[in-house]
Amino acid sequence: MRSFCACLLAMAVPLLMRVLATGQAQEKVVYSFGANPTDGAGPNDGLLFDSAGNLYGTTQAGGAARAGGVFELSPQLGGNWQETILYSFCSLPDCEDGAEPRAGLISDDAGNIYGTTVGGGAFSGGTCGGGGCGTVFELSPPGNSGGAWTETVIWNFKGNLNNDGGQPYSRLAWDGAGSIYGTTIDGGSEGSYGTVFKLSLQAGGGWSEAVLYAFCPTGRPCPDGVSPFAGVTFDKAGNLYGTAEAGGFRGQWGTVYELSPSPEGNWTEVMLHQFMPQTGGNPFSQVSVDQQGNLYGIVSDGPQGSDSQCGGAWGARTAARRNL
Repeated sequence: MRSFCACLLAMAVPLLMRVLATGQAQEKVVYSFGANPTDGAGPNDGLLFDSAGNLYGTTQAGGAARAGGVFELSPQLGGNWQETILYSFCSLPDCEDGAEPRAGLISDDAGNIYGTTVGGGAFSGGTCGGGGCGTVFELSPPGNSGGAWTETVIWNFKGNLNNDGGQPYSRLAWDGAGSIYGTTIDGGSEGSYGTVFKLSLQAGGGWSEAVLYAFCPTGRPCPDGVSPFAGVTFDKAGNLYGTAEAGGFRGQWGTVYELSPSPEGNWTEVMLHQFMPQTGGNPFSQVSVDQQGNLYGIVSDGPQGSDSQCGGAWGARTAARRNL
């Protein structure tokens, strides 16, 4: 705890000095959770804007059933914001609607919202335990102003049953054809090391899933990576990039990976980079790609032997990705 506080202090002091010198970057708390007994608690990921300037996000806890929820923050006259709980999870028996959303949200052109829950769903047991294997859900806005949003589970994860994944912590991503991509930290064809998945909308309704990659196919120490907590990012050519929190060097420092599609519909995984004790590792962040194709991200643990174990940022050139 002392080292964590020191990290916060080290980062906060230069920021404070800069703000005092320039008079810029003032913070304002627009909403504090816990305002009422059914409010959310523990927001983990970023926010989603709509065209009207409203904000949407998730909380991993709180809500009417204490299993997390989806909230909306709407700007009001005078600069205040009003919160509305759009949905509280575990509203169905055995939490078949999902429980504990940890990631942010995405939306489609019709205003529907999509996200993931780590637990709940129609399947439990096995590698997921009794709390459920998680879901991908859709929230549809009401037809009339002030009405209730409708939640639909569009995919129930099955853990390692039928080679599926389980426990999605990641924010989802769209491709140009309207398919959804994400990751799970559990499940997979060869074990319980996580997956990258794709959900495609079917012509007759409903969604179908394809596991694009199951991590650690050759077993420990999992040089390709283990437990992808972060979601995936597309480049201009349609390749996917992401991070695995563990695996790689000595099976524990994490990796950066690329998934490339083939004309036949298969995907090939390449481990671009494995983090090392000398540079820090254990990435939980999603990869960012700039206009030149360079990759950027952050790691949660700093170099071993340094004064700070607080993590840091990294960057890599994808033009030489096979040699990283």
